[in-house]
Amino acid sequence: MISTYDSENKLWSGMKIPYPLPSDVFLGNKILEGLEAYPDRVLQVLHDDGTKLIAKEFRLSIIRVAQNLIKQGVGENDVVGLSCLNSHEVCVLLNACVLIGAPTNPLDVAFKLNDIQHIFGQTKPKLVVCDYEIQLRIKKALKKLKNDAPIYTTCGKIAGYPQFEELMKPTGDEDNFVATSMGKAFGYCLYFWH
Repeated sequence: MISTYDSENKLWSGMKIPYPLPSDVFLGNKILEGLEAYPDRVLQVLHDDGTKLIAKEFRLSIIRVAQNLIKQGVGENDVVGLSCLNSHEVCVLLNACVLIGAPTNPLDVAFKLNDIQHIFGQTKPKLVVCDYEIQLRIKKALKKLKNDAPIYTTCGKIAGYPQFEELMKPTGDEDNFVATSMGKAFGYCLYFWH
């Protein structure tokens, strides 16, 4: 793979490739179509416990999370912070964000407070999902940045903080969901710090 470095913006970039779909087709729509076409296909198996995620369950989950993110005020171009170990929730969140055009900012769970503060100072997340073990560092970093983004936790309950499962609650409007039509502007779906 060929990488280039932009010293002015201090940014590494991978190889430039053209958007693989026609300009009027959005990736979120293609994801939903693919999941609907193969509803019983196993998409993911977690090594830790062997649990499986199949396409029809995944499709419903990403639609629900997308709709609940919208209810929380997250929309196109609003960054969603993420700091979690591997889980079904991570895949669901990332794909839900694609559906609504919200870029994600994934952080390693081992990042220290200063690292989190530096990165979130640049990306300004509107909402953060993290494992409960890193929640305190996320909270402190956001407080120092005067960012009141809600923090949703996975893999454990913390009093006073909503859990990721709340974003997976039924909305009653799943059948009417339409992915955002912001075209190929979602090409920068992941922010990385530099």
